[in-house]
Amino acid sequence: MRGVGGGAEAGGGGQAVDLVPGVPDAFTDRTGVLQLLDQGFHHVHIVVGNTFGSPSALQHFDAFYEALQKGGLAKKGALIGISRGGLYAYNWAARHPEAVSCIYGDAPVCDFKSWPGGKGKGKGSAGDWASLQKHYGFKDEAGRAGVEEESGG
Repeated sequence: MRGVGGGAEAGGGGQAVDLVPGVPDAFTDRTGVLQLLDQGFHHVHIVVGNTFGSPSALQHFDAFYEALQKGGLAKKGALIGISRGGLYAYNWAARHPEAVSCIYGDAPVCDFKSWPGGKGKGKGSAGDWASLQKHYGFKDEAGRAGVEEESGG
């Protein structure tokens, strides 16, 4: 989770999500983060491993958000979702829309069936698809289908 949040006019700091896993400063030059830092915004980051925005990953984000709130940062943050970071950004935003001011998505993965699942036009990633299934607790195709129906997928 990467944080970019408010200067004085925005009521304090904030938080955001990027998750190019383990790389807190990846792509900061093209996301506008550097310009926001110059205006008094904060940039925060949490590493949850390559967990594909799974429910267990989002629990870590929830705890991180609470810690940021205790530190006095803004109630709403700008989320950054680059590539697979889109899974984290959009899943967390769906879970907590009241805590998100906006999302900067740069080629975000929004549907894990397309990547890493390879169920659309892309080739996917078999190894990442197997890992995602473990992180989401899918036991079989029926389990995946249930989640897809709940999410409208």
